[in-house]
Amino acid sequence: MSFLLLRSASANVRVDDKVWDMIFPDAKTTKNQKAAGDTAQSPDSITAKDIDIRDWSFTERKTLASKEDQIKIVVDSEIVTTMSKPLFRATSTKTSELLRKNTFILPKATDADAICGLIEYLEDIISNPTKPSPFILHLPMTISLGVCAAASALGMDKYVDNLYKGCEDLLRTCIPSYETISLITTFRTRTKYFSRLFRILVTNLAIGLSNNTIPDEVGLEAYYMRNPILDKAIKRSHKRYGSLELRRIYWERKNGKWERAVCKEMAEAQARIDWDNLYDGPARDRK
Repeated sequence: MSFLLLRSASANVRVDDKVWDMIFPDAKTTKNQKAAGDTAQSPDSITAKDIDIRDWSFTERKTLASKEDQIKIVVDSEIVTTMSKPLFRATSTKTSELLRKNTFILPKATDADAICGLIEYLEDIISNPTKPSPFILHLPMTISLGVCAAASALGMDKYVDNLYKGCEDLLRTCIPSYETISLITTFRTRTKYFSRLFRILVTNLAIGLSNNTIPDEVGLEAYYMRNPILDKAIKRSHKRYGSLELRRIYWERKNGKWERAVCKEMAEAQARIDWDNLYDGPARDRK
């Protein structure tokens, strides 16, 4: 794709006409109307994946507001909320799934409060003249995960990317609640984000069990034994990682510290493990 000014650095930089034509297809510029037939299926067509409205000036952002042209967000046959259709087209990578009568249907498990919170965040971006801030981070992990799941279902992942990274950091450093474990396990195959979170969760629980650092080890074992998917994943991870970890513990007890040669050997052995085969889900994003 040729370079386009998809992201405005200031109010003096104009968003490319092709971006506006994607957002407002019924009001294409005269120049692009003539080429519409040739570019409709072009692999170089602009989509919401190519832009981020948080980089636009307020003058540009506020054009996405519309009280008349709205779409309905539906979960389990019930309308959860509505949002401006231009805003939806500018932020969602799933506009092709928009049904007739401007209705977008989400999976039944999608949390209604999470959907509303995400839409409110986007609407604040286009109604507030100040520089847009990232999505709020200081939320319980279960709520954060619900927002991430809603964003993925709506095709708006990039707008909660910082929230997802915050969840990932917490999983790497803390033992999550059973509610959080259940949520990640439930959504593990639905998005690339949750498949990666499930991998991190399983790996860290297996390491904790190997090192005896799980505060309520008996409770955790009883919990995952009632969850066949998690039980299988942890046992496979524990079997593969545990042997490496036991070698580390044995070395430290015998010698008091690591030697560089052993560290290198351990790192190479760990790198050879195919972590993506430790659970029943899609391969993680390798970018």
